[in-house]
Amino acid sequence: MSGLVKRTLLLVILASVFSLVACLILRFLGLKVLMICGGVFFAFAIAWLCGWLNDRGKLDTSKIIIFILIYIGALMAGFSYYLAYIGREEIAESLSKAAITELVAPAVMMLLKSLVENLSINNSWPDKSEKPKKSDEDDNYPQI
Repeated sequence: MSGLVKRTLLLVILASVFSLVACLILRFLGLKVLMICGGVFFAFAIAWLCGWLNDRGKLDTSKIIIFILIYIGALMAGFSYYLAYIGREEIAESLSKAAITELVAPAVMMLLKSLVENLSINNSWPDKSEKPKKSDEDDNYPQI
């Protein structure tokens, strides 16, 4: 079997196991425990991603800040759904607005800034093009 097929089968099996575990937690322990387990799992996933990027030498401070902002924003959005589920709609609405405007929006802006910087560094823009070099014939004439 090829590597792609093995990875796909592994991901399908892992997704099935995680879905089964989530269903069992939800059925026997309730939504609070499922949300706490989901938050902890998401934190471990982000920590693993940071370690993976660090091993490849591609981890910098801005990525760590973006990961933290996305993590906190996802937790706040998830808990706002829980608050809406238990009947606290006013708090859930204000929490969702705060999560989007104060956490997710700056992360998106940092990602866009990084995209523009990478495009600027890695592309050859017209103002970065090299000036045409003088030919040898131009050097043969005396300067006036």
